[in-house]
Formats: sequence, C-alpha cells, structure tokens
Amino acid sequence: HYLMTQIMDQVKYLKPNGYLFVLSSKKLFVPSLRERLGPVLSELKTEAILDLENVKGKGELGSYLYIFRKKNQQDGERQLCAYFRISAELENFQKFS
Repeated sequence: HYLMTQIMDQVKYLKPNGYLFVLSSKKLFVPSLRERLGPVLSELKTEAILDLENVKGKGELGSYLYIFRKKNQQDGERQLCAYFRISAELENFQKFS
C-alpha cells in the first residue's frame, strides 16, 4: 500500500508522456494487488518491467524495475509492455551499471 501511495504522489510531478522509474523488491502485478493498482494504471502506462531477481551481487537493490509513462488522451485502452528477465553474477556491487 505504501508503494502505491508513493507512486501516485509522484504522478503530479510528471509532464504528459513523462517517465517514472520505480525500483521495488516486490512484484506489483499480482492478483492480490489488482485493486490497489487500478488508480495507478488509470494514470500511468506500463512501458517495461526489468526482472533483476537472478542478478547475484546486487546487494539490497530491489529485484524489479518498473518503467511507467504518464498517459495522455490519445492512449488507447490496450496496453503492451516489454518484460526483461536479466541474469548476472556480479563480483561486487560497483559492477552494477
């Protein structure tokens, strides 16, 4: 619930078609969060999801990077989004770039 509130608080600072990058340790697109995601998805379009769960050596960094874009009037109802699953083994955190 806290993360959804934080995301919605940031929407007001976005320009039309502006991007919001959200780094999270939890999956947002699960059935139990469907109701809470409604307001977020009415304002933002999900452009891409980067799944970093299989990146070893990233430290406390969240496992999911969500890329949202503020919707405009021309955006249709249908949403497509890219999903990238990334695997790596880092010797140390400084190699994360």
